[in-house]
Amino acid sequence: MSPAGAHLLAWAWLAVTHGALLALRLPRGVPPLTWLYAQGFVIAHTVVIGTAIGAAVWVWLRLPAWRARAGWATGVAGLWGPCWFALRDDLSGVVTRLPERIPPLIWHALLAVLVAVALVGAHAAGRLAARGAWRLAALVLATLLTGVHARLYPLAYPGVHLVAALSAGLGLAGALRGLPLPRLPPTWLRVAVVVGALAVSVGGFVARPSNRTLIELSHQPVAVLMPFVAPYLSEQPSAYRVPPDQREWFVDRARLEPVPASKRSPLPKDPIVLMIGVDSLRADVLADESRRSVMPNLFALRDGAVWFTQARSAGTSTAPAIASLFASRYYSQLRWTEYSKRRPEVFPHDDPSLRFPELLAQRQISTFTVDTAGWLLNEFGIVRGFSEEQTARVRGYPSAREAGQKVRERIAKHGAGPMFAFIHFLDAHLPYACGPKQPSPRDAYLVCLSQVDAEIGEWVKTVREHALTERVVWVLFSDHGEAFGEHGLTFHASTLYDELLRVPLVIHARGLGARRVDVPVSLVDLGPTVLDAYGVATPATMMGQSLLPLLAGQAPALTRPILAEAQLKRALITPGQVKVVHDTRRKTLEIYDLVKDPAELDNLVESAPGKHAELPGTLAHFFGVHAFKQPGYETPFRRW
Repeated sequence: MSPAGAHLLAWAWLAVTHGALLALRLPRGVPPLTWLYAQGFVIAHTVVIGTAIGAAVWVWLRLPAWRARAGWATGVAGLWGPCWFALRDDLSGVVTRLPERIPPLIWHALLAVLVAVALVGAHAAGRLAARGAWRLAALVLATLLTGVHARLYPLAYPGVHLVAALSAGLGLAGALRGLPLPRLPPTWLRVAVVVGALAVSVGGFVARPSNRTLIELSHQPVAVLMPFVAPYLSEQPSAYRVPPDQREWFVDRARLEPVPASKRSPLPKDPIVLMIGVDSLRADVLADESRRSVMPNLFALRDGAVWFTQARSAGTSTAPAIASLFASRYYSQLRWTEYSKRRPEVFPHDDPSLRFPELLAQRQISTFTVDTAGWLLNEFGIVRGFSEEQTARVRGYPSAREAGQKVRERIAKHGAGPMFAFIHFLDAHLPYACGPKQPSPRDAYLVCLSQVDAEIGEWVKTVREHALTERVVWVLFSDHGEAFGEHGLTFHASTLYDELLRVPLVIHARGLGARRVDVPVSLVDLGPTVLDAYGVATPATMMGQSLLPLLAGQAPALTRPILAEAQLKRALITPGQVKVVHDTRRKTLEIYDLVKDPAELDNLVESAPGKHAELPGTLAHFFGVHAFKQPGYETPFRRW
């Protein structure tokens, strides 16, 4: 078999394998037409890769004899460009851990070279196996590699999935090279194969997948080209309708007057506000009474507090969610650029928006924080305005006890006057490494939460020992939830489904009284709430509203819209609890009625076409008005 034919045959096998894996992984209930479309695009895109490589090899073999001396180097050079393009986002986390004296662009280029060399090495290894039973071993290995990458990290690391497919295809092509055929196929058959491959390839790019097909393929790692094709698909703009009571939030608010503080506050005078973030704490965990024995202190705090049962984060990963909390603005409203100490990651370090602790500091209110992530410091812009800051991050995430002790010491030293303190505990972040190995990831996750719970118990003791109970206001929240199989996903950051967006929010202070509040609220409301607690007016540019009236037992009209963002996905939740989600990269659209469908399984875009048709336009209009704008600036993709 010729080298070009070996590549076509190898990728034809991978196309069949991808199709079989897709058939196994597509959820039940997918309409037959969507199932066929999804299979068609996955197979077509796999054939595209094989056709392109086969054509390049065919042309290469017809060049003059000097090509033999540059064969492997040319292979590396040819693969370097696609590797660099595909892995530019996936490698950003690796690059941040490499020496800073070399620019990130150079690191990206060097890592792409290493990956290209590895791919050429896979092909060379395949050629070594191009004999007898070794060919079968290569076939099995390529199939196994495809099966493994098909199960790992859906909706994340698309470049890694493409590289895995390239490794399998190039290795198998090397093993099939020179495969003896019973007889050479007739010319017409060879031409038909080439024409057919080209037709399938062209069809895979010319045809536009339906919305349902795009959604299903976005969850499938075997759709290796779709993440790179989807951003170039066109979308039709839709009409929008802004509810009359929300119109003030859909205009530029820069020239509006600040919102004055409440005349009466239900909180103590000179309050000490302790704001505690617990990473990845799902809303349903704190609502599940069977977890009380695991987290007795958290439940005790909830039992005596105002518990907001319908709170949502503004993001599904830590940095965007906490930045939105402190700025009371959404991800796209902030200016995110590379920061020299963590390049190539982007931070809002030079974003001009105010963070609410800055306004507290202007009033001479003590503000204190302990950094647990390495970037929860003033200079990175996620938080800003702390007059005192310490870091507990030395190597890896500090435990709640290690980090919390610093806050306890500061509480013990505080005398008269108000204070605001913030910490974010990261114990329950993947890989949930808080003790002995547990039977399941969920069990390990709960062990980590119990570790946080124990430290919160120590905080309660400290407050009591220093007679501060009357003055302390506890604000407990989570930056996002965590997925454990919902929608076929694990971890967080990659979607805007409610297993990630819904978070616990508990506010406890002497005199508030314990009760549930089922009014939908957002973490962007916390900044205005804290400002209100200290009698500070809220800038009109902040997109949240104070919850102080709700804490006082009133029933105010919260008119601000509730939105969220993650990885350039955007969501809007209406007052009637209908959610629209637009993925601006993959060009997908989802609408869910959260009252009738809290699990978000019935996409009304497909099941009830035309219903809530104005919501995508309303979502786009909000960000059209409010997204940060500057010549040459585009809202960047941030993975975490």
